[in-house]
Amino acid sequence: LGKKVIITSATALKGLNGTTLDLATVAAGQELEVRGTMAANGTDIVASRVMLKDTAPVASKFKTFLQGPVTLTAGGAMTILGTTITTDASSQFRISTDQPVAQASTSADFFANVKSGVTVVKVKWDPLTGGIATQPVKEAEIQFGKL
Repeated sequence: LGKKVIITSATALKGLNGTTLDLATVAAGQELEVRGTMAANGTDIVASRVMLKDTAPVASKFKTFLQGPVTLTAGGAMTILGTTITTDASSQFRISTDQPVAQASTSADFFANVKSGVTVVKVKWDPLTGGIATQPVKEAEIQFGKL
């Protein structure tokens, strides 16, 4: 996603099969899951956990997602962790609660439930074939009652 990830002494580093991840062995093209919070500069991510998911993922099966508090702009666009999110008519919208199944939603209902800077949204590109800034997301999901 083009984000700088800051690793600290508190970052949990998880490799395959329960091993400790050696950052020196991480290579381009490997699948990593990064969890963390936004740094004070508003663009970088301070990692609480970095986990190696696959050393040779199949590109067509790779699912890229981003989750965090949403900021809405005056034009109705949304950003998550400083990344502009694009949607279109094919994007699916869902609202999740503590219930086991997310409920489908219209775009209008989805955006009516978003409170800028408060609501947590998870977006997914499946697969990501273009740039984040230009490729619409496949799904956008409000995460009510979920952390």
